[in-house]
Amino acid sequence: MQSSNGKYGLTSQLEVWQKLGGSSCPTCEGQIQNFSKQVGWNMSSQVIPIPREFPG
Repeated sequence: MQSSNGKYGLTSQLEVWQKLGGSSCPTCEGQIQNFSKQVGWNMSSQVIPIPREFPG
């Protein structure tokens, strides 16, 4: 977190995820897209997130 000015630590990402409602969504597809934009992940149109496919 120190090296990224608080942007990339797990705590920061968890806060963003919770603010987007990611803790209580049934499929989280919209939340995954919004989360990726907020944290700066490159989600190209060819990448389709699969909810609940990966642990963690």
